[in-house]
Amino acid sequence: MPERLKGELKDRKLPEIFERYEVHSNFFYNSWDMLSTFLLILGIILVFSVVKILTAKYTKVDRVLTRILDSLKWNTLLMMICSSFGEVFFEASMQFQEGYVDTAWEVFSIILAIVLIFIGVAMEKLSEIYGEVKMTRILEKR
Repeated sequence: MPERLKGELKDRKLPEIFERYEVHSNFFYNSWDMLSTFLLILGIILVFSVVKILTAKYTKVDRVLTRILDSLKWNTLLMMICSSFGEVFFEASMQFQEGYVDTAWEVFSIILAIVLIFIGVAMEKLSEIYGEVKMTRILEKR
């Protein structure tokens, strides 16, 4: 995290158990590594998408880029969202516990936490629905 941004994110007092492990009270601060990796992957997807558009007339290249993009868009992003949901929920609870919105960064941090929790819950529900539909199809074939 850039030092300039670190200085703008206020660290509120947390219970002693969390301070012992140097947990910051700001969601954006705690989630910086995950968010920067997520943005990096989105950037890579954007680059591949532009290259795919520019090389659409070459069928072999187009097929390879389509497979790479499908893998990046669905497998990698979904894996990141699903695997970090527990961490996101924990770090968001630290932000919600304090509830301060003194700066624009704290407002952004709370909104981002809510959005990521909503996406995580939606992904969980969608996976349940997909699993039920898939199981129903398997049982119907028998």
